[in-house]
Amino acid sequence: MQRMFCDKTNQGLSDRIAEHIAAVTFDSLPTATIHATRRSLLDALGVMLAASGLSTDPRPY
Repeated sequence: MQRMFCDKTNQGLSDRIAEHIAAVTFDSLPTATIHATRRSLLDALGVMLAASGLSTDPRPY
């Protein structure tokens, strides 16, 4: 895939962040980052599974 880069002086913050993220490889990530990400994803999955049995009807207060 060919990527086109624009002039850095006129580049927006979101473009610079996107380029940085696109350049990151799995091997360049610190081990602590990988573990924290896995833990966060598993936590989110657990919350979704736990909430899947709840009623969708609002309760009156």
